[in-house]
Amino acid sequence: MSLRFATAQCWSWLQAGLGRLSGLPLARPSRFTLVLTDRCNLQCMFCSMWNRRWENMSTDLWKRILDELVDWVGPMHVVFTGGEPLVRDDLPELVRHASSRGACCEINSNGISLDERAAGALVQSGLRVANVSVLGLTSETSERLYGRRDVPERVRRALLSLKAAGGHGLRIQMLTTLLAQNLHEVGGILDLAEELNLEGVQFQPIYQHFGDNHEGVAWFQGNPLWPRVSDATVCLDLIIERKKRGGRVVNPLEQLELFRGYLADPTHCRKPCVAADASLVLECDGSVYACVFKPAGPLGNVQQMALRKLWTQPAARRIRDGIRGCRAGCAVMNMNYRTSLSVKLGKYMRIYHGANSRTRG
Repeated sequence: MSLRFATAQCWSWLQAGLGRLSGLPLARPSRFTLVLTDRCNLQCMFCSMWNRRWENMSTDLWKRILDELVDWVGPMHVVFTGGEPLVRDDLPELVRHASSRGACCEINSNGISLDERAAGALVQSGLRVANVSVLGLTSETSERLYGRRDVPERVRRALLSLKAAGGHGLRIQMLTTLLAQNLHEVGGILDLAEELNLEGVQFQPIYQHFGDNHEGVAWFQGNPLWPRVSDATVCLDLIIERKKRGGRVVNPLEQLELFRGYLADPTHCRKPCVAADASLVLECDGSVYACVFKPAGPLGNVQQMALRKLWTQPAARRIRDGIRGCRAGCAVMNMNYRTSLSVKLGKYMRIYHGANSRTRG
């Protein structure tokens, strides 16, 4: 990854801000989430994507889309996700193709099938950031949330495999969704990040079922996964204290404080959302959304219209204008949260230096 990529990402951040202030159509996306498949080898309680049956686009079509993206926006940030992206055998091939065009490639994985061979193939393909979902470290929590007891053991194997394959040039993070059933595990998860010398843990409170975000504004009421405010407060106090002491918490302090308000009332958030200006989500059937949480319909389908045209067509601009004024709680989520320019620049410079150190090694 080049220094040109890091500076291009920061320039996109500035363009989006200037566009919001001026009302001019200056913004264009710089981060793309590619949902390669809805298939998954787990059935998490807070996700329904594994229950979908959407068409999955071919390897060649995804490559064509990646080329189109680079030709449109230049250096970009690509997140390969699912479902579980590793259920597709062509994931290393797609990472290699995007990386060869100058993209910073990131994956979200549950780690179940991420062994030494898979980790090595991804790193050799040019992977820069690996996010592994960690909801708990005990077999009891695993059974409650996944219906199986072996997930913590497999996740630890995945993290060790990524460490062995990536050295100091791969940014490895754990992703932990805060649920009523795992708040007591947060301290141990942070300890594991220290033990394995990972980049850290990125926390996120529970949201509506991923893949089925149309449950209405009262979706959290009576939800067995929704934590009590008192329990969530104790957990957030711990996370914030560890962050202040230099612990491996990836989230900015401001975002962690916003989690408090969200967990008290998830129907409203005063934080502006950046989804309309900074990102695009491409589903496995080619549908294109401005927001991963899908508050409005798709902008269109990439199999029917070029992405550049989709982004600027009048119907898509109306959808994006509506999202821009959205004050739903998902604005505090990692996908939609707007960090400061200094935080953004620091993140990409660390990735840049890590990639260079791996190349030299």
